[in-house]
Amino acid sequence: NPELPVKRGSWGTYYVHDCRVRNDTMYACNIYDPPGTISVVNVSNKDNLSTVSSWVNNPNPFPHNCALLPGRTYILTTDETSNPVGKLKVWNISNLANVTFVASWQPTGITNTIVHNVEIYGNYALIAHYTAGVRLVNISVPSSPTEVAWYDTYPSANNNNYNGCWGVFMLPS
Repeated sequence: NPELPVKRGSWGTYYVHDCRVRNDTMYACNIYDPPGTISVVNVSNKDNLSTVSSWVNNPNPFPHNCALLPGRTYILTTDETSNPVGKLKVWNISNLANVTFVASWQPTGITNTIVHNVEIYGNYALIAHYTAGVRLVNISVPSSPTEVAWYDTYPSANNNNYNGCWGVFMLPS
């Protein structure tokens, strides 16, 4: 009954700032603790959630948001920090016992702006990058993210402030 929801289980190992759920697996961004980890949580038993794996989102661990590539072999994470400025990171998660860092990305020619959110659409990552605006990145080769388009939503400056584009979503037209 949607008018009388019943709480089933919970996962309180770390604070979850944002997460993605695919089938019965949650990928949680633990922005503050232990610090800056990504946790993979089994949510198949809704009354008893359990940690599968976690890794520190180094360097500069402050994972705000994440998105999974099709096939769940790669995950993109965003570090929402101003000093040093956070970057988009690509991780190989095909072996959750040995998650490996693959690449990082910043907007072409801009190294002082903060990444915020990422959404994946096929071979593209659509990225909210605060003062650097909306960025479209080809991720068909995850080890080599390549910017293909952008729109400046904050033309007055590119800096490490929390102004400009906060979120991006692709809607059907």
